Amino acid sequence: MKDVKLTGVQKVAVLLMDLDPVVASEVMSHFNEDEAQEVSAEIMRMKSADPDTVDFVMAELAAMVDSGRTPARGGAHLARRLISGAFGEDKAGDVMERAAGVLAGKAFEFLDTMDATQILALIHEETPQIQAVVLSNLDPRTASAVLSGLDDPVRNGVAFRIATMGTPSTEAVRVTAEILKSRVSSVATAREQAAIGGVQSLVEIVNRADSATERGVLEYMAATDPELGAEVRNLMFTFADLLRLDDHALQMVLRSIRMDVLARALRGANPALEQKIRRNMSSRNVVALNEESSAVSKLRTSEVEEARGEVVREVRALEAAGELDLSKQEEDEYV
Repeated sequence: MKDVKLTGVQKVAVLLMDLDPVVASEVMSHFNEDEAQEVSAEIMRMKSADPDTVDFVMAELAAMVDSGRTPARGGAHLARRLISGAFGEDKAGDVMERAAGVLAGKAFEFLDTMDATQILALIHEETPQIQAVVLSNLDPRTASAVLSGLDDPVRNGVAFRIATMGTPSTEAVRVTAEILKSRVSSVATAREQAAIGGVQSLVEIVNRADSATERGVLEYMAATDPELGAEVRNLMFTFADLLRLDDHALQMVLRSIRMDVLARALRGANPALEQKIRRNMSSRNVVALNEESSAVSKLRTSEVEEARGEVVREVRALEAAGELDLSKQEEDEYV
């Protein structure tokens, strides 16, 4: 990467030019009037920035995040002066460090709605410095999953940086978070609208809901729009629908379900369904099921619904894997 000679204002201008306009506007809202005018004038003068210049500015930002360097002026400087005056210089460092940690964590709150796979895809091409900052601000379990997904050489470098990094400057963390947030927004905006909402989306949601919610939604849909309600119902598979499966399909499902889960799921179930399930089990498994059922005298409704949901998810997993054809089961019902 070539060395680029830029002033501080020019670097800020390049950074804002590379960001999503909405995010860039949010960043600029934190400037005072003079700063905003200077940067705006520079953006007008530059008009565009070549890839090498953008890479140079981003690399410098990454280095600043990695080192934890705090600019000599700005909010952090004023905050330290105020804290020193209120609590004394001895406590100022500790208070500032904790405050920086709180601010850093809040900057990355938008990642809380993403799973490890999505976060990994988001930061996969970032520098190890940026990756280390992001992982340091995630829940440890999520961060562990993301770290495991990185390639070996990169993973080791990120782990080393996490262990050795100081407290990043609040401004560096904020700008890093804004860059990532702009990419998340861009991906969401670019998604086809057809993929959002619709009958299939409702089916996916209701299939994961508790029995009362599922029943209420289906009854409402049937009463409000019978045709649409029938479409939703036909795409869904509930625990009671196990009764529709042929023996071969039911046996395939039962092989994938733990006996304790099945015992909870059958608590209070339709007698015809329980009879069919037992008929498709070996004698040894029936004995095991009886033992599991006797082991727990009382179950909460939520525990029963959770177990039934697990059975339904397994059916859906078998369907997704191509091992079970639920549409064929529908056809068989009406032959």
